[in-house]
Amino acid sequence: MDSFKAIIKKRFPKPEQKVVETKDGFFIDGFPIRFVSEVQTKKLGSDVVQVNVEFLAKSYKKNI
Repeated sequence: MDSFKAIIKKRFPKPEQKVVETKDGFFIDGFPIRFVSEVQTKKLGSDVVQVNVEFLAKSYKKNI
């Protein structure tokens, strides 16, 4: 059973980002995200939160 838990941890690692929303702004790992228009959160586990952020940007580029 312990090997199964180890496999699960490797396949589904826990997120490392720390998100903070204050009256002064929105921050991901201490970096400010400006022009945020909407934030939605959903707790998925004891230490996992799904965060959806909507914000305005000057441009967008997708590199695949």
